Amino acid sequence: MQCATVAGTRGGGLRPNQDAFGVAFGVAHPELLLTSVFDGHGPQGHFIARHVRDRLPSWIAACYHTVDDPEMSPGRSASTHPAVPSWVLRAGATYSLNQEGQLSRVTAGGGLGAGVPSVAPEWAHAVSRAFIELDGDLCTCRSTLLSASRVSPEQSGTTAVSCLVGQGHLLVAGCGDSAAFLAVRARAPQDAPDDAPAEHLAHRPRYHARCMSVLHKPVGEEAVRMRLAGGRVAAHPGEEHIVRVWPREQDVRAGSPAFGLAVARAFGDTHWKRAGVCAAPDITLHKLGPDDAFILLCSDGVTDVMTGREAVSLAADALHEGGEPRNAAQAVNAAAKAAWLRRFPRHGRDDITTAIVLLRAGEGVEGTPA
Repeated sequence: MQCATVAGTRGGGLRPNQDAFGVAFGVAHPELLLTSVFDGHGPQGHFIARHVRDRLPSWIAACYHTVDDPEMSPGRSASTHPAVPSWVLRAGATYSLNQEGQLSRVTAGGGLGAGVPSVAPEWAHAVSRAFIELDGDLCTCRSTLLSASRVSPEQSGTTAVSCLVGQGHLLVAGCGDSAAFLAVRARAPQDAPDDAPAEHLAHRPRYHARCMSVLHKPVGEEAVRMRLAGGRVAAHPGEEHIVRVWPREQDVRAGSPAFGLAVARAFGDTHWKRAGVCAAPDITLHKLGPDDAFILLCSDGVTDVMTGREAVSLAADALHEGGEPRNAAQAVNAAAKAAWLRRFPRHGRDDITTAIVLLRAGEGVEGTPA
């Protein structure tokens, strides 16, 4: 597994890179690899992203080992999660737990294989609980280190997309607008995608790109949830193409600037919590098959300017030409950087981050942690 990142620009100059990348081996189980990409936002978003990156593995491990004992959780003991029905735990099924730990949505997957390991419910519960409770710790500044550094989550936060790989299975958890794509080898030419990017028409793509994450923007069902919680959902004047959720007036301290948040779920962002923003992740479980080749985790600096299929195709080409995983991640980032320049020549670009995890056929992670 490797990662590459490019700092964004603003006003013609570089700005602090608010993206972060984390990897940990042996999380919750000796055979599990955790890989994550975080995308901070707000004035101190880079600090929040690194704070969550540094603590999420230990919170997942602690929640996994106390999955049946909420009183032993590393943070709030009030968030208990009911057992997820067995019919949800089919390969490719996606479900979401709300802030109270209740099952709120289920989307059945299709064509992704069958069966999940007996430990999968514990993985899912641990990850969901860790996201929610780490966010609670962050928003109440219970972390001594966070308080000592004078980093405030009131108007800063981070999205997150994480994948756990091991025992022949994949779990993807996400809150916000970072994304995960599974590259699946096309078995025959007729199985390859037809709408390849223009620069790849000379040779048909060898992979399908399956999105394994859920986009959390304040639109659709998420907008309904925001409004029910008391938030206001509207675009900023002059940016009608970007829908935002705005904090309630009573939740913003006097003298503090109020601005809209372009994501519906994130760590931090205390001013928006009572407007419906939460860190409850959507979870996708998948049994790895012999054609599953690699996983891409991307911040929205990538997905705002290219599709998952384009990103997977670029990474696959780099790997096919003998490049290392880092070369593949850099190839995706370079294309995203060029796309930002083409599409928004007069505006700055967002931070761009791509992480890649190579898979052994139907088993798990290829190589050792790097």
